[in-house]
Amino acid sequence: MSRRASTGLVALAGVLAVTCVASTTPPAVVEAQPATSTVPDHVVPPGGSPAAPHKRPDVQVVRPDHVVPFKTVATVTDNRIPAVLLAAYQHAAGRVPSCHLRWQVLAGIGKVESNHARGGQVDDRGTVTEPIFGPELSDGDHAVGPMQFLPSTWAKWGVDENHDGAADPQNVWDATASAADYLCADGRDLSLNGDLVNAVLSYNHDGAYLAEVFQWITTYSGGVTSIPAVPATAATATPPPTTTTSAPPPGTPTTSTPPPTTTTTTPPNVLDAVVGGLLGDVGTLLGKK
Repeated sequence: MSRRASTGLVALAGVLAVTCVASTTPPAVVEAQPATSTVPDHVVPPGGSPAAPHKRPDVQVVRPDHVVPFKTVATVTDNRIPAVLLAAYQHAAGRVPSCHLRWQVLAGIGKVESNHARGGQVDDRGTVTEPIFGPELSDGDHAVGPMQFLPSTWAKWGVDENHDGAADPQNVWDATASAADYLCADGRDLSLNGDLVNAVLSYNHDGAYLAEVFQWITTYSGGVTSIPAVPATAATATPPPTTTTSAPPPGTPTTSTPPPTTTTTTPPNVLDAVVGGLLGDVGTLLGKK
């Protein structure tokens, strides 16, 4: 090999080395700015100090034939959240620091599942003024409470976060704390898009549900307005559950309070929204991908 050829190869190797170093340098991560709210950071549920975060050894594996059917809810251009629900979401989000769960994720689920407990219709302890039951499922069961837990799931994950002596799925402090534990199961890091998607799908394994929850996460990450609870309206009679195998507990009122009326827009095609980059938008808001 000639001296000239040898010198050329050495120069080429130097260029390739510089290129490889440059291509492996990770891009800078832009941290998302926290959304503003009017609820103080020190808000805690009534009854005592927050319970210490704990690790649940049993993680429920959700399969398509066991999930709650999803009923589409009209998309609302509204960033308002009742103050007591906002405080509960923010409090519950801090239960497992290593999970990096943001309260907007809980708020997105709570919005889709029960419109924030029918607009914040709860008593002084945070228990809904009228029990919330989901539609009857194929096995005769009903999801319950503002975060819509199946009874079998609540039996494993339910916690008494307001320290009143009972883990109650109809209580917003208990329900949001239990939802936080459930979403953070198995060591998930919800600042990562993959873990966040899997967590929401573990709640309800449905693509349209995932997209709608992510829409609300995006909305609430842009800032929220804390509002008083929506006053309960006159109850109307509703038929009792038709199943004889499983039904809400005896003594449950057979009346239902309509959800608060809001101005709605035409719902977008939520599945197209996911394909069009909704997950990327939420990933930018939440931080790392």
